[in-house]
Amino acid sequence: MIKSLSVEMDSSSQRPHAGMNLYWGRMKKIKDQTKSMSYQRIFIAYGGNLSGPAGTPRATFEAARLLLARRGICVVAGSQLYESDPWGGVRQPKFLNGVWEVRSPYAPQVLMDHLLNVEWVLGRRRRLRWGPRVLDLDLLSFGEVTGSWQETEGLPAVMLPHPRMHLRAFVLEPMADIAPAFRPWGSAGPTVGEALRGLALPERSATRCVRLSL
Repeated sequence: MIKSLSVEMDSSSQRPHAGMNLYWGRMKKIKDQTKSMSYQRIFIAYGGNLSGPAGTPRATFEAARLLLARRGICVVAGSQLYESDPWGGVRQPKFLNGVWEVRSPYAPQVLMDHLLNVEWVLGRRRRLRWGPRVLDLDLLSFGEVTGSWQETEGLPAVMLPHPRMHLRAFVLEPMADIAPAFRPWGSAGPTVGEALRGLALPERSATRCVRLSL
């Protein structure tokens, strides 16, 4: 059972949310840019290894899905859930990881801002790099858009596709469940399935990415 998420309505508990605070001021500026965003194939990685305000990691993932839907970011496909060893050398519990394909009306930076705010609402606090966390939401790819955006007007920096996704079995394994033929690096790059098959065996063995039942 997912616990009450009334914390979302408490503005004092939220990360300053540029996507909300600057929404009306930026609407005219991004209107043309976002007209076709809903038709892009957009992929988000989610994961966590701590319980939070919504409950267990599985309950937190479901709460995140619902909060994203309230913001117009709708999950249209989801991978199986995977268990993986921590990445980055910090001792901590194993992670649960998955990937969603979503539809979104937002440009990449605005979408990333919503992801960071949902993390905050559900208890994520960034204290230790590679450390344990209640929720991690990463924007993996946005159609075949490539490039980087610096932090500006309160919006977070974004790099597309995600700069480390090709190194991570816990990203490629679940993404291959739902989009094995997708090419995040453009038409000349490998598919997700090819990137997974090309991942170094030591990396795939080290993460011990194990598929779980949903």
